Amino acid sequence: MRFQLQDGRCCCVVWLDAWFGWRRTAGWKMLLRGLAGGAIEDLSFSDCFLDEEKSQAIGEELVNIKMTLKKANFGGNHDLSAAGWKMLLRGLAGGGAEDLSFSHCDLYEEECKAIGEELLNISRTLKKANFAWNHEISAAGWKMLLCGLAGGAIEDLSFQVCELDEEKSQAIGEEL
Repeated sequence: MRFQLQDGRCCCVVWLDAWFGWRRTAGWKMLLRGLAGGAIEDLSFSDCFLDEEKSQAIGEELVNIKMTLKKANFGGNHDLSAAGWKMLLRGLAGGGAEDLSFSHCDLYEEECKAIGEELLNISRTLKKANFAWNHEISAAGWKMLLCGLAGGAIEDLSFQVCELDEEKSQAIGEEL
């Protein structure tokens, strides 16, 4: 998205925090279409109450900015279904995402499986993933989630306050 300043200079949006969220799917589509062709590097969808309909709309538009987008924060979207996660993350496949946050998303096995499957298409560029505060993930869930990072570029993982016990820790270790 380009803005013209009063002195005639143009600037590009490289970071956008959409925390306040749009209640309508059309709002998400309009916002993200406005960013296409620009230099957006960092988007935050934190606590935006995303659902399947909004995730589909966002995922369809992320395709147009995936090459410049380096960081996306999906934290706090704890009501998003597995299908919603798949639609959302498909928009980043084959792009340049380096840093994704899923913190505070209350992920369960079904969502972990969906995210893990889509991470396979992002893992070659993904260097950092934040799974903090997802204490409901089981050992099987961690395995499904992290298998999507196999053979990728991951360097930094956060498991802060995930209440990892021996079984969960062993599952994580086996996937890394």
